[in-house]
Amino acid sequence: MKNRALPLAVFAFLLLPALLPAQTEEIQELPLPTAPSFLLSPPASNATMIAPAPNPCHKCPRRAYLFARPLQKPLTPRDVQMREVVQALGVDKHRFVRCRLNDGSQLVGGITFMHQGKFVISQGIWNSREIAYSELREAPQPTVAVGEHLENGLKWSGLVATCVVLSPLAIPMIPLMLTGVIAD
Repeated sequence: MKNRALPLAVFAFLLLPALLPAQTEEIQELPLPTAPSFLLSPPASNATMIAPAPNPCHKCPRRAYLFARPLQKPLTPRDVQMREVVQALGVDKHRFVRCRLNDGSQLVGGITFMHQGKFVISQGIWNSREIAYSELREAPQPTVAVGEHLENGLKWSGLVATCVVLSPLAIPMIPLMLTGVIAD
């Protein structure tokens, strides 16, 4: 058995480069997206035409797409203050906060995720909303929200009860679906 292993290993080692040829094709460069008209300079006369600068990175044309995201509005000092309050309140995932927005509405829910310029507040067990710090009329305040806790608890209880009721129906159906007796 040992006598056959060495020739097979040498044969596989010599055959491997033939089976897996190296890719020698040139990578096609993708065209860059056109710039918006408000960023372009006014057209110059024919006498002062300037040649376009060459692309600095010919080997990796995708690198330009990494930074081609929309310009973000910088945070104002008020937005930074709101972000600090949200970060202080968002430490506890089960704490409910009341957010009053500039459009007159108010939201009650838990802070689930905080970004640089916005945060996510959960409403119920399925819904969530992303709020920019600039949308806040005043700093979020912690609230008891007994009704929200009760409502969320009832929703979760209903979801679990529905799964328990439907599980005796689903358990026998799974093998029948896998064998093909019941078509999807």
